[in-house]
Amino acid sequence: MGFDLSLPSMAQVDWATALGSVRENIRAIVQADAGLFTNGLPPERSRTFKPGEWTTPAYSGANFIGGGSMTWTVDSGDVVTYQYTLIGKLITVVFRLLNTTVGGTLANTLSVRVPGGFTAAKTTVSPTLLYNDNGAGAVVGTLLITATNNAIGLNKLTLANWSASTNNTEVNGVITFEVQ
Repeated sequence: MGFDLSLPSMAQVDWATALGSVRENIRAIVQADAGLFTNGLPPERSRTFKPGEWTTPAYSGANFIGGGSMTWTVDSGDVVTYQYTLIGKLITVVFRLLNTTVGGTLANTLSVRVPGGFTAAKTTVSPTLLYNDNGAGAVVGTLLITATNNAIGLNKLTLANWSASTNNTEVNGVITFEVQ
């Protein structure tokens, strides 16, 4: 018994039926996959948010930490910007904190928690901190996150201690790094 492998001529094909079947197959595939898409964008690493869009976490004073026994009080009204965006394993964190208070035993590092519960995959240093320490004027500093850490350190270039202040310390920064 042999098989007839000859193709029909173009005139012999029932194009209405063939195209209708293709259309129905595409419709079935799209409907089956509809649950995988978030607002029209494809999923990324099983996350529930859109890749590359900015996310602002709910305010928590615990996201702002003084080094050692130093205290850093950042009230909800002090937070102008605190958000992140994530594409693949690359996160960008941006913050602008005004009128914050520094006290306790002074140290050289203030820290901002990485939002979203992410942890750094590698150590990253960035000279993208602009700060005003107790009203002394705008100065450039560094941002540092070490591998396996979940907080970004804010340091003066000189690594000097932060000054005590009451509603008079401002920090602005942006840093991009790989997360685990």
